[in-house]
Amino acid sequence: MRWIIRLLILLCIVWGIRFVDRAWLSSPGAQAAIEVRVPQAANADQVASILQQAGVIHSAWEYRVYSVLDAAARHAVGGLYEVRTDMSYRTLAHALALDPNHAEVSIQTLEGWTIDDEAARLLAEDQVPTSTTRALIGQSADRAPFDPHLRDTFAFLHDLPASRSLEGYVFPDTYRVWKDDLPMGLVQKQLEHFQQQFGGVQIGPELAPLQNLDDVVKLASIVEAEVPTDQDRKIVAGIFLQRLRDGMRLQSDATLRYVTGSHSAQSSAQELQIDSPYNSYRQNGLPPSPINNPSASSIQAVLHPTLTGYRYFLTDAAGHVYYAKTLAEHEVNRKKAGY
Repeated sequence: MRWIIRLLILLCIVWGIRFVDRAWLSSPGAQAAIEVRVPQAANADQVASILQQAGVIHSAWEYRVYSVLDAAARHAVGGLYEVRTDMSYRTLAHALALDPNHAEVSIQTLEGWTIDDEAARLLAEDQVPTSTTRALIGQSADRAPFDPHLRDTFAFLHDLPASRSLEGYVFPDTYRVWKDDLPMGLVQKQLEHFQQQFGGVQIGPELAPLQNLDDVVKLASIVEAEVPTDQDRKIVAGIFLQRLRDGMRLQSDATLRYVTGSHSAQSSAQELQIDSPYNSYRQNGLPPSPINNPSASSIQAVLHPTLTGYRYFLTDAAGHVYYAKTLAEHEVNRKKAGY
């Protein structure tokens, strides 16, 4: 009989340790979000069953036990929520006790996206009005400026022209933010991430004629749009840097695509004649702003370029990059690439 009692005590201790971990100690990680809908006026038993059926928790019974200890678990607010399997019972209970708009959401912004792309994503998936997002981050091609109050918080924004948008600086990554804090909660984290990565960068004479971080971001955004790999980005960054030093125009189709919206790899003869400060076939130097929000890889490529004798490059339909030192070699490459 004693061994049975001891076994029961041991099992209770083991369960207690696991219960404490699931109830209070688990912390959200990278698990995929699961949508659950909680009916209005649902009680703790109903919520526990819903969470178990959705695969969010392993045991509805345990959650019912937890609800005895935490009033929040007994006062879920009806609505649609995004939750994850690695949330503790406490985190779950407190999330479900809030208005659904206060739910934490996961937002991924992609490398090479423009701020207009970000505004469209927030509208489509989180119902954030485009006008609200644009009032904060501006509009691509500097058609609208960013909120000037952000300059007081982020030093790298201080010296940007008053007409500038945040193009180039809303750092691409995956962020978890409160839904009712959008878009500010997201943009704040993006700018903080950029500041952590590149806020302290010093631009030395080895990067001439680039003069400041903004010049680096402008060139990095072009590199981002032109080639996808780290190695090619370093080489292409070196080519653009050398072209600037030689007084050559950048002649990047990516800068034209930014204003035309074209998805063609090559600009048409008509597009090449467009009178725009972003037409790097007609304008000298860098464009007036970045043309997207570049990855850390592209920014690092500009900060640490691979300098070669190349002055030209192109990419074929399969993604292979051809390099050339002279215009004649470049023309040969064009034929090889099928242009």
